[in-house]
Amino acid sequence: MSKKEYRVLTETRPDKFTKGKWTYINSTRVVRLMAQAEGYAMVRNQGCMPFCVSVKNLTEYVPATQPQGKPS
Repeated sequence: MSKKEYRVLTETRPDKFTKGKWTYINSTRVVRLMAQAEGYAMVRNQGCMPFCVSVKNLTEYVPATQPQGKPS
């Protein structure tokens, strides 16, 4: 991996504790892929410390294309 590779990380996180039960939300964010081995990946957010996640939680990142020319 000589160039920087990015992936989309999808996680289910606890949100609120209501009536004795947790409610959960799905969160997605773009992370930089640093290494991958044996079903796990080391990723990081920009300016943050690296952390490990399961490869199952990562999907390909396709950057949005920007229109050519000057905006009107």
